[in-house]
Amino acid sequence: MGGNRLELVVQDDGRGIDRRAIARRAGRAVDDDAALLEVLTSSGFSTRDVVTRTSGRGLGLDIVRQIAAGDLGGELAVSTTPGAGTAFTLRVPLTIAVVEVFSFLCGRQVLVTPVSSVEEIFELRPGQDVLPPVASGASSPVRVAERRGEAIALRSLGTLLAIDDGAGARKAIVIRRQGALVGFTVDRMLGRHEVVVRPVDDVLLKVPGIAGSTDLGDGRPTLVLDLCALSARPAERPAS
Repeated sequence: MGGNRLELVVQDDGRGIDRRAIARRAGRAVDDDAALLEVLTSSGFSTRDVVTRTSGRGLGLDIVRQIAAGDLGGELAVSTTPGAGTAFTLRVPLTIAVVEVFSFLCGRQVLVTPVSSVEEIFELRPGQDVLPPVASGASSPVRVAERRGEAIALRSLGTLLAIDDGAGARKAIVIRRQGALVGFTVDRMLGRHEVVVRPVDDVLLKVPGIAGSTDLGDGRPTLVLDLCALSARPAERPAS
């Protein structure tokens, strides 16, 4: 471990990798470790002549590199010495975290928030759960829901993030901040996932309430929200 990166080395003391044999198999020059890694992690490349249930398909190292460089934002390296052995080194940022999240729809935007921060999720039923808006010092009235005898201030996540006016909200995600319950209204819940959360490098997105980014398997970036931090932001007027 060094700086802000974690380094994992898997090493053997075998005969090493025969670069010339790999070059013949690949039909290209393999002059150094970087070129060797490029060939070994190519999808479909294998040194085996016979495919079995567990080997010979050329997928193993390709998947390792995809996870290391793509999902974890790190890097994979190889070093081999004839007669001395081979070492594979995986380096990943320490800022990477794997967390369980709820995904939901807010307007047309898919967002997620950590499961650990959520007290409950309930369906909005106007006239039953939701009480009439009450006046407050904010720029717009505050809606209140009553759950098991406890009042919950409801805030439109779409309005807060300037996504929409929150009119299509049908669910409320409830968190607890400083002992008080706060609910964020969203259009609908999508699911529960275990994801890799990466830090947001864009300075324009480094604002309270944005905890990082991830993707849900479709390759598109999805913002991870810190609803507790968002609850401290002042209310906004509905989008016009």
